[in-house]
Amino acid sequence: MIFALATMAFSQTNKPEPCGLGIAESPEIRGLKLGMPEADFKRRLGGRPDPIVTRYDLGKLAGFEGIQTIGFELYKDRVMRLDVTYDDSINWTGSAEFAQALSGPLRLPANSWRFPGPDIADLDCKEFTVAIDAKMRRVRLFDKTTVAAMKEDEKLKQAEKKKAFKP
Repeated sequence: MIFALATMAFSQTNKPEPCGLGIAESPEIRGLKLGMPEADFKRRLGGRPDPIVTRYDLGKLAGFEGIQTIGFELYKDRVMRLDVTYDDSINWTGSAEFAQALSGPLRLPANSWRFPGPDIADLDCKEFTVAIDAKMRRVRLFDKTTVAAMKEDEKLKQAEKKKAFKP
């Protein structure tokens, strides 16, 4: 507890070190990873075929013990956002303790976390972000490179629409 409070106090007063990890080095949680193909993602979750579902209540799915729900967003058949909410079997004392517990197993640089509040923290890497909420027991992974691709695709679509416009 004292270590967690000292870590949080230190992190709030000192600027976090840059995280240079790319999407290839993004964390894998129980076989789920940013950028993985939709078919592999759904197969890992038991092959659920419903294209409208954006969240799975996992219950007792083998390999996902301790996880309550998985939320996700896809872009061009690849995972661009992954939300993992753990069950209430562990209560974290704050974001510093939760971040410390995640850093080693997920191979995230512990000195790159930013702690804007007692229960929330984020880690901004080169091509992805990680945001945690200790109170909600949630980890959110987000592929930043996809946002740039989405914006570029939207520009192209707009240009095509303007070109095809007939008054």
